[in-house]
Amino acid sequence: MCGTSKKEYLEKIRWRYRHSGKRGKGKILDEFCEVCSYERKYAIKLLGRKKERVLKRSGPKPKYGPEVLVVLKAIWLAADQMCSKRLKAAWVLWLPYYERNHGALELQLREKLLALSRGTIDRLLKNQIPIRTDNWDIKTPGFMAMPIG
Repeated sequence: MCGTSKKEYLEKIRWRYRHSGKRGKGKILDEFCEVCSYERKYAIKLLGRKKERVLKRSGPKPKYGPEVLVVLKAIWLAADQMCSKRLKAAWVLWLPYYERNHGALELQLREKLLALSRGTIDRLLKNQIPIRTDNWDIKTPGFMAMPIG
């Protein structure tokens, strides 16, 4: 039995298991263990759960949505991927340029962009920074290798 079939079967049998008496639960458990080839204790845990766990992100909800990242990334790339400290200072120069080429920004989006701190800019762009993992061209200047340990 494949994984999706087992999940479907689990959902169907879970209601019956919960609303049965002690003898009924034992029979349902035996049947479930035989069909799905689960150990008895694991099957008891599965049947006892209310529903599948949904992983929730802890902490506060994200303040800046994907629309902020789109504008931030476009300006960061146009500004030749400068560091967040310089990008924050050059923000007022680059926003009119962006609006001229891509259209005017909504007032709320503009306020969010202007309110970005240097640390937030770094966190938002952290996944956007290219990291080279293949063999480096060590013939051109600017590459360095350091021994570890």
